[in-house]
Amino acid sequence: MKYTTVLFDLDGTITDSKPGILNSIRYALKKYGLQVPSDEVLQTFIGPPLKEQFQEVFGLTEEESIQMVAAYREYYAEKGIFENRVYEGVPEMLEKLKNHGMRIVMATAKPELYAERIAEHFEFDRYFDFIGGACMDGRRTDKHEVIEYVLKTCGIKDRGVQLWSETADTIWKARGRRE
Repeated sequence: MKYTTVLFDLDGTITDSKPGILNSIRYALKKYGLQVPSDEVLQTFIGPPLKEQFQEVFGLTEEESIQMVAAYREYYAEKGIFENRVYEGVPEMLEKLKNHGMRIVMATAKPELYAERIAEHFEFDRYFDFIGGACMDGRRTDKHEVIEYVLKTCGIKDRGVQLWSETADTIWKARGRRE
């Protein structure tokens, strides 16, 4: 099969966003007087929807976890978003794909607004034909929902798409099944 579109994830695939995400979680926890756990525990927040992760890891109610997400975003929107770096070789790879006529799109569980800001800040936005992400209001937060949104928005029906993501779980969810 000849691929015409490459769909990338953002966190852990294009950028190393771990410092900004972990610092934003630390900020939210400290703001509400909660103990900050080890980095190993904090790293479980990279990927899944934040609200559900705050509930699962800290046993918070839905309302409490919504407040934690708001506190997280206070820090992330101003500082954490840029405590990030593009992996070595990524811009060159994107340029090569673009030069070979590939359509390049992004599907990230990160809010779309943040993904666009990161792409602009680190100047790799010019390679992407579309950047799709989660909604800030809590809709479309699961990776498979974002992927379906991106495919639909871009009019991709034939599924001649190559997905590049940091986790196999993302690929299974994109295919509509869980292993």
